[in-house]
Amino acid sequence: MLASVFVLVSFSPKTEKDAKNDWINMFNGKNLDGWIVKIHHHDVGDNYANTFKAVDGKIQVNYDGYTEFHNRYGHLFYKTPFSSYHLKFEYRFTDQWLIIHIVNGEKVLEYTKPQIGGGVANGFDPAIKTDKKPLTEGYIGLQAEGQGIEFKEIKIMKLD
Repeated sequence: MLASVFVLVSFSPKTEKDAKNDWINMFNGKNLDGWIVKIHHHDVGDNYANTFKAVDGKIQVNYDGYTEFHNRYGHLFYKTPFSSYHLKFEYRFTDQWLIIHIVNGEKVLEYTKPQIGGGVANGFDPAIKTDKKPLTEGYIGLQAEGQGIEFKEIKIMKLD
C-alpha cells in the first residue's frame, strides 16, 4: 500500500528545491542528516535499537532490534520548525506487526485553532510548554508507534 499525504505546516539541512514549484526535499535518501530522534524512555538523539534508519532511499521505522516494545514510542523530528506550509510524502506500512486501520469514509480527525496543552507531556520545560498558548509553528515529526513503516519523497513548500 502506497499513499501520498498533503498537510498544512513546514522544513531542511541539505535541501534541494524541486524545479517545478518550490518544493524542498527534506530527506536526502542516504542518511538521517537533519533529523533528530526522540524515543520514550531514552535521551534525545538516542536511536534505540536503530529504530529509525535510511535504507534504499526510504526512512524506515523498524523494530528488528527490539525483544519487547515497552512503550518506546518515538518520533523523528526535522531540525527546523515551520509555521505555514504544505507537506507531502509517500508511506507504506510493512508487515512487521499487525495494523488495522478503518476509516469507513468518515473524517476521523480535524484541528482548529491548535494550542499548547494537555496532560500527557512530562519532563518538559515549563517556560516552553505554556498551556493554552496558540500553536503558530512547530517541528515535523515522523512517528514510531509500534509498527513498521517506510517514508520517502518527503517534501515541503513554505507558504509564508
